[in-house]
Amino acid sequence: MAKPTLTIIIPAYQVGDTLAKCVNSVASQDFQSWQAIIVDDGSTDYTPQIADYLASQDSRIITVHKANGGLSDARNYALDILFGKTTIDISLPLGITDYVTFIDSDDYILPGALSPLMEDLANHPEYDILEYSATLHAGSERETIMTLSDDFFTDPREYWLRGEAYRHAYAWNKVYRRELFRGLTYPVGKKFEDVYILPQLLSRCKLVATTSV
Repeated sequence: MAKPTLTIIIPAYQVGDTLAKCVNSVASQDFQSWQAIIVDDGSTDYTPQIADYLASQDSRIITVHKANGGLSDARNYALDILFGKTTIDISLPLGITDYVTFIDSDDYILPGALSPLMEDLANHPEYDILEYSATLHAGSERETIMTLSDDFFTDPREYWLRGEAYRHAYAWNKVYRRELFRGLTYPVGKKFEDVYILPQLLSRCKLVATTSV
């Protein structure tokens, strides 16, 4: 069984205090077939230096720097790299991967989090999106554990309504088949950009799965 490959996109703006924890949580995963793109979105603190240092310590990580354009623009910039649409020459460690996911630079993933997700995708290559459980507002008084059921949906409308996807339309708790993003972009300058693009992604899906992991 071929191991699926994963690109992790990490937009970074003014996150000098949290970026290392985020990226190190990725680098310490036991799943190995990943590459990460840190997009420094015109930070004016020490985020660019930290991002460059982290990339220098792990060949699976690349850092790119761009003028500030916001979260959507940073995600789009990384997707352009992944689809070979950028005019700058960037060599990706794994090249074009099977799947893509997003991690916000003030978040982190727990040890061993990626292995069961990617094993699930290896066993079920028909999944277009795999959504996983998450802890919201970790470490604060608002901390909430969002536990999803083990389920799958062949109808995007059923996923949106019965699966209540509208309650957790986040970009970051999902692993996507890379091809879903071909020709799509996050809306620059709009709030709730995740909610805007998810229905477009779902319109391209044949099977969406959720997992309690």
